[in-house]
Amino acid sequence: MGEQRAAMSKRFARIAATGGAAVRLGEDARTPLQEAIRRRRADLVGTLLDNGAKADAASAWQAVETRQPAILRLLVSHGAPLSAATPAGPALAGYVR
Repeated sequence: MGEQRAAMSKRFARIAATGGAAVRLGEDARTPLQEAIRRRRADLVGTLLDNGAKADAASAWQAVETRQPAILRLLVSHGAPLSAATPAGPALAGYVR
């Protein structure tokens, strides 16, 4: 499992280094950022954001839907708008704390 995780981290880091926010992965056409959120990989989410992935309302909403407050905090710190993530956006402020 550790080797697989290390290999995945290297792949995501390569994608991030090339500005991979627009690259799509898998049959569901998820972005690397969406895939990292889906896999609950805060480390990869951080790497992608630090290398140009866009923290947007869709990624914030994905973190909310999958109950990942640490990733949501990371997305918000990189500019994801809470108010756009859901009609109850302001109520999400408590979720991020």
